[in-house]
Amino acid sequence: MKRSFIREILEVIGSDTVSFAGGLPDESLFPLEAMQKAAADVFASPASLQYSLSAGILPLREKLASYYTAMGLETKPEEILITTGAQQALDLISRAYFRFGTVVEAPAYLGALNAFSANGCSLNPVTLEEQGLDIGAFERRFAITKRAYVMCDFQNPTGISYSEAQREELARIAIRHDGIIVEDGAYMELFFEERLAPMALYAPHHTLHVGSFSKTLAPGLRLGWIRGDAALLAPILALKERSDLHTSTLSQLLAERFWESG
Repeated sequence: MKRSFIREILEVIGSDTVSFAGGLPDESLFPLEAMQKAAADVFASPASLQYSLSAGILPLREKLASYYTAMGLETKPEEILITTGAQQALDLISRAYFRFGTVVEAPAYLGALNAFSANGCSLNPVTLEEQGLDIGAFERRFAITKRAYVMCDFQNPTGISYSEAQREELARIAIRHDGIIVEDGAYMELFFEERLAPMALYAPHHTLHVGSFSKTLAPGLRLGWIRGDAALLAPILALKERSDLHTSTLSQLLAERFWESG
């Protein structure tokens, strides 16, 4: 099996490099002082170094549930699964739901395509134009696979964001064909003006929304999550338990304490 091209890119990036090849945050923007304070609070308890729940620590899942609810997508803590980065989320989802293939954007995020291909998932590409997906072509392919992977906000690698109408239409297609669309929201907080609602808002029972702290806090924490119906998360959770038992307790507590501090 070949190594990830994304990881090979990162290995040749140094302090004197400005790379446009990956979503690498500027280290000068990391909130070091606030994280140091959060770490002091976290290390006050020996539980920070203990095993924790496979689904993730409850306080962090509660905060993420409130985050979605505030956007209009009513969410309960049991509808959040914490993962070791969004990359693990995509890997687990593909193993649970994409075994018989999935529709993908063309071009699409290379890390996702690598994970899907490594898990033996057949890919059914739909060309992503400047104005968005060819909805007709998407539905024809989705009617067969009943599975899809899209990135509606600042799509990697094109930077395109889907319009509200396009998000609503994709949601209607997911409902009409009783399928599942995985929405990668890794970049959804990087807006300058108006943040559009996630596509999952329009089809909450037919979507899995993937999020990440890598672009908003620090990628070194390796923290991501999946938002979806508890029944949809159940097989993913079972796979995660076999994979790594649970995401780092320490990383989760650091993120939760930082969030609590405001």
